[in-house]
Amino acid sequence: MKTVLAVIALAFFVPQGKEQKDPTIAIKADMGVSMRRPPKNDEWDFKDKGVFFSNSTLTATHKVDTLSIEIFAQDKATGFGAYDIKDAANSEYKNISGFNGIMEPKKITANNSKLPGGGGGNATASYLEMTFKRDDKLNELRMWVFIGKNQNLYKVIMVNDEGMYKKHQKVADYILASIDIFKPPK
Repeated sequence: MKTVLAVIALAFFVPQGKEQKDPTIAIKADMGVSMRRPPKNDEWDFKDKGVFFSNSTLTATHKVDTLSIEIFAQDKATGFGAYDIKDAANSEYKNISGFNGIMEPKKITANNSKLPGGGGGNATASYLEMTFKRDDKLNELRMWVFIGKNQNLYKVIMVNDEGMYKKHQKVADYILASIDIFKPPK
């Protein structure tokens, strides 16, 4: 009986770095990142391609409302001593502000923060919150830039129409808290 319980307990730790058939988890083992959507919640779906950034590593989107959570992962470049997460967040603000169709960009806050619920290994991140207009609709963007315990740079971006984060905050925070960073297999 103890052996069966031990095997069941260990099964919770096996998902790291292995592809799964579980529809509530998305894993990109080569970039050392995974995230979950709530079980028994069909309002959210994983996408292979980002909604806001086409080169995102992982994306979870709401099927009806405009709300997406995207993860961009970047391998640590050879010879790089360290990443500057604050500079990376500020550079993204400038980059996004220059996108075609982005109007009236406004930085709300830029400070140090952590992902809700300690997602991403509870790493300290450079947090950017901004608003902008696109297609005459006000959009909100929240971004956390941090270095994972595997030394890769991660950007977690949440983009939504005005008020959609507040409407879906409980589930969005669950997804953000579920982000796991691990050492990619060789």
